[in-house]
Amino acid sequence: MSENAENLTTKFKLFKEEETKPESSNLDIEFAQNLVKFGGHFFYCESKADCISQLEMLKTEKDWNYIHCWEVELKEALNTLNFQKDQLGYHLDNSNAALSTCEYLISDTGAILLAPKQASRRRLPMFPDAHILIADSSQLCSTLESAVEDFLDKKSNELPSLLDLSKTSGWKTSMCNVPVLYAEGPRDIYVFLCDEKLH
Repeated sequence: MSENAENLTTKFKLFKEEETKPESSNLDIEFAQNLVKFGGHFFYCESKADCISQLEMLKTEKDWNYIHCWEVELKEALNTLNFQKDQLGYHLDNSNAALSTCEYLISDTGAILLAPKQASRRRLPMFPDAHILIADSSQLCSTLESAVEDFLDKKSNELPSLLDLSKTSGWKTSMCNVPVLYAEGPRDIYVFLCDEKLH
């Protein structure tokens, strides 16, 4: 059974590549289609509770024991919502997947803009094979240029990295007069877009 067929047996709200091309204003649908086109996975969540429910279903579907989260605020928010609250003894090197936030979701390519700390952890040798990224609708941008501009407005002393499944290792470009590097690391990517901020 194909992966898409398996996903149809669950309650996951997965956007598929073959859906009708969205209007330009529907940045979330455009992002989802482009991400899935290059092998990524997308889940739309209406609320925090919905996000936790879908995370739990993904964990069960993949038979994962633990999803590691290194960001303190996000981890505390997940614990408050009773996600993996009582699971102890797990670290990055014995987890099945890693979970983090990101900076921006870029709709016209399905790429994800990361801050330096977010990108550097992906290069760790013990980083799991799967990476889950959580974002909310305020983080959607139509193009890489607009995402980089917004990023530099907030973090002018940092250089962004791009997680783009259509690119290969070593890719780089320049945008807004700053270099944008390829975010090396696992390519098994799951994006959860939530209407509510988790933290």
